[in-house]
Amino acid sequence: MPRDDDFFEFLVSKTAAQYVSFGFSPEADYTISNLERLEGPRGYGFTINETALKIHLYGKHNVLNAACAFAVGEIFGVEPPDIAGAIEETEQPSSRGVVYDLGGITIVDDSYNSNPASLKSAVESFVDMPVEGKRWLVLGDMLELGQQSKDLHSEMGVICGKAGVDGLITLGTESVELNRQASVQRKAPPVISHFIDAAKLAGYLNEYLQPGDAVLIKGSRGMRMEKVLEELEHLREVSPERID
Repeated sequence: MPRDDDFFEFLVSKTAAQYVSFGFSPEADYTISNLERLEGPRGYGFTINETALKIHLYGKHNVLNAACAFAVGEIFGVEPPDIAGAIEETEQPSSRGVVYDLGGITIVDDSYNSNPASLKSAVESFVDMPVEGKRWLVLGDMLELGQQSKDLHSEMGVICGKAGVDGLITLGTESVELNRQASVQRKAPPVISHFIDAAKLAGYLNEYLQPGDAVLIKGSRGMRMEKVLEELEHLREVSPERID
């Protein structure tokens, strides 16, 4: 059970099964402590109870995923050093936070999907990542949100507008509300724009990008945000190199 989650007590109240918890809370059965960022754009070192671990994955949320995996492994009798070794060897799945170098531009390709929780986590991780130049958010619609779509895009706009990034470019129809709400925040990005066409978006962004800049690309699967990266490759005439 995720000990830090707002619904932890509710989840516990709904089960008669035995459970263990994980998280940053000292009350968790598997407590994360001593968290530190590894050198480079991705990866963390941390301790779970008395075992030191490392992950070479993008995003602080993966520390929680690792804690959950650690708990499951130990429950099934795997020795902690073996669990730690397996976790350290885990690779980032394609389009789920993979970090690339594109001719001096750092690209975080998180284009596989997006929802409010994952977008919030991705933005927080992106802002926490060491960057020499400017930070750019390239965000597509979060689809399949039903009647809550406008409100949820608006909420994410507040978060993105307060994140302290240098540019925000959105793509689609639903993300118009995210764009609008971000633009009225006190720390609103100096550059904000919106597009319907991925190729035109990439062309616009390419005019701004300088070596040392970083770009987070994220959107729902139906938005096919990987097209933005493909267009940037074409425009800059360089292939992305995965940063391990």
